[in-house]
Amino acid sequence: MSLFKALLASSAIFSAVSAHPGHLGKRAEPFGQVITSCTVPTTVALTFDDGPHTYTEELLDKLKVAGFRATFFVNGNNYGKIEDHASTLKRMITEKHQVGSHTWSHADLGASDATTVGLQMTQLETSFMNILGYMPYYMRPPFLSTSAIALDVLAQLKYVVMNVDIDTLDWANLSPDTVHYGFSNYTAAFNNNGRISLSHDPLIDTVQTLVPQIITFLQGKGMKCMNLAYDMLRIISLTICSGYCGRMPW
Repeated sequence: MSLFKALLASSAIFSAVSAHPGHLGKRAEPFGQVITSCTVPTTVALTFDDGPHTYTEELLDKLKVAGFRATFFVNGNNYGKIEDHASTLKRMITEKHQVGSHTWSHADLGASDATTVGLQMTQLETSFMNILGYMPYYMRPPFLSTSAIALDVLAQLKYVVMNVDIDTLDWANLSPDTVHYGFSNYTAAFNNNGRISLSHDPLIDTVQTLVPQIITFLQGKGMKCMNLAYDMLRIISLTICSGYCGRMPW
């Protein structure tokens, strides 16, 4: 037993997580590895961090009209408590989006010790179990920050670590006068073969201005927008994707 598991084995949270049937035994899957690119041609992945929050439902409306499926990396307690947005999480799954972990409180995993990394993940897993009845195999580290220690813990907890190759930097352009920089960042990275984008659904200008611009752009390019579970099928086994969502997410 690893030091991390020895430290947490007596906790109720870790015991519940370890016993959950969604966690598989030994497999040749890329747990604890960082993935930054899509594998399916003509497919992109729109991913959103830090929610759910006030504007997430509006974002879901826009994605539904466009016929796009996205991935949401959510926190347990960041802009608000995840339990207060349970209906939004359930809607994400119903509309065949993907929900992944972004840690409990948006912690910098690259600057955290093993115990903190584990607790940040397992505390959010408990909320996933309470709200959805299962927990994800996909996660994104806040600030895209990892370390060898963090990746080792994430591998033990059987998480695939998703990075990006399109960062809109929408968080740095928080006004109607600067939101266009996010779109410029998107198109520049897309034209350099970027396909997995990062934006933030708690930001009003992202939801109301940036996302519609990106949708129109991608539709003009004839791109298909799917969630990461779909896109990663060439890497992750179908068993993982099914176990992750409790149903097919596409």
